[in-house]
Amino acid sequence: MARASVGSETSSTQRTPGRTTPGKAAPRGLTFERRWPRPGVHPYDEIEWEIRSASIGNEKGETLFEQKEVEVPASWSQLATNVVVSKYFRGQVDTPGRERSVKELIDRVVDTICGWAERQRYFATPDDLEAFRAELTHLLVHQKMAFNSPVWFNVGVEERPQCSACQPYRALISTPGGMIPIGRLVQDAAIGREVYDAHGVTRVVAVKDNGFKPVWRVRLRNGTFIEATPDHVVKAVRGRRTAPEWLRVDQLEVGMRMHLYPHRAKVNVHARATAPVLIPAGIGAPAGELNGFESIDAEAAVLRAEAALAGWLQSDGFVGQYESGTNRSLTIEFQVANDDEYRWVMENLDVALPHVHVKVRDADTKEKRIQRIRVYGEVVRAFVERWELLRRGTEIRVPSRLWTAPYDEICAYLRSLFQADGHISVRRDNGNESARIGFAVIGERWTEDVQLLLNVIGIYSTSERVGTTSTRSSSPSGASAPASPSWSASSAAASRPDSSNRLGCATRGPCPTSARRRSSPSRISGSNGSTTSRPSRANTSRTTWPSTTASSTACRTPWRAS
Repeated sequence: MARASVGSETSSTQRTPGRTTPGKAAPRGLTFERRWPRPGVHPYDEIEWEIRSASIGNEKGETLFEQKEVEVPASWSQLATNVVVSKYFRGQVDTPGRERSVKELIDRVVDTICGWAERQRYFATPDDLEAFRAELTHLLVHQKMAFNSPVWFNVGVEERPQCSACQPYRALISTPGGMIPIGRLVQDAAIGREVYDAHGVTRVVAVKDNGFKPVWRVRLRNGTFIEATPDHVVKAVRGRRTAPEWLRVDQLEVGMRMHLYPHRAKVNVHARATAPVLIPAGIGAPAGELNGFESIDAEAAVLRAEAALAGWLQSDGFVGQYESGTNRSLTIEFQVANDDEYRWVMENLDVALPHVHVKVRDADTKEKRIQRIRVYGEVVRAFVERWELLRRGTEIRVPSRLWTAPYDEICAYLRSLFQADGHISVRRDNGNESARIGFAVIGERWTEDVQLLLNVIGIYSTSERVGTTSTRSSSPSGASAPASPSWSASSAAASRPDSSNRLGCATRGPCPTSARRRSSPSRISGSNGSTTSRPSRANTSRTTWPSTTASSTACRTPWRAS
């Protein structure tokens, strides 16, 4: 490896650190000695080059990537050729702007780094800079060293390139098919997969598993958060009417405002290959209006009904299996408070689990008539496991399948959730009236999931911790859970409600989640999911979450670290 030392001017022709000619100041910068390349000979001219094709396939024999007539060193293996060309060459394939030679790739990175060094006067003399350029080029073309993937992805492409940043496996990436963990994109080598960036749809051009690194969580005032490595850069402003800056996550301070790009709202149900069948139009229609039939995809109808049942069971139901007693079967139980809620649950049971035996019993309280709808037996196990319903209490999360589910399926889940555990708050002030729709549960992670799920369908919301409360009954016996911290999510600016009422029947009128605010103090998305320039205020606790976690990189073009 080339050696670097602090340089100083001397009275002789040899540079010796620490000695200076009297009256002359020592020049600042590094001296750099040549070790591998010969002076006057470019490292590329010392090796043989050849033209090849690079391709990546899958286990089915399908070609996932191919680029022909690329120039690579003859000493490189075909595997190295395939990896470098498919992952690190920039530009759209089959366009004039696409890199076609390893020389272009290395020059892009080396020239950019040397440009930074020249502007910052990093080296003592131009000769030292050129020696560094030659040494770095030699080391890279001979594969004696290599940068990590973000350097190849972004240096020479972006104005402020990400050189080592990444996100944890669980970080969700916005795609036309829904929110997908970045780790899955890396595992699936999802090159060519459509994803969203700040400007619309783009494609993944390279992926890389970057091992284990510290990951920080930055929480915003509206309850949302981002997770990234400390060196990940984000676009933020220090105050109102100040110019935005690209800052590292570890440079953020409490009170700054961060620019976020929301998920593009889902607007269409995904097309499915199964043949349509006739389903009563009452599923999702106003209660009691079973006046006709409409053609609905059978599989889609079942999944939508399952989503509705899953949301209800998580918010106001019970799922479990007793270890003793006369009934040790897997049991699911729904609690409903009126006839409309009863009809909503039963109609979805008829579609999702049409052949199961249902037991209904009254459990009246002093103030309200309550009914419990119970189904038990192994017949419900596939449904329970598919929707991850054995999680209870603070372990409840939005079922993972919903992140890539169609719009109607997401709405059915949210409709049940907000009906069973939700409220409507109305505020009257100086003759003006405003309202918000919200729900309160004891699970902080569940609240975060729901807030993100609302964003998936284009609805802005806030979340807050609202103190300690007693949860609703979550067991067949009707016993209440002990007092626990409660988390609230709503579609308006965060504030304690002046008054709250149980949501109107889930089967009456439009889905509650369709309500959208036109503006809010930290709004980042319009009613149709369009991006606005107003950022959210960052409430950056800058705590590591967790202390060490697996991290991955999925490169998008252009790279947007928001």
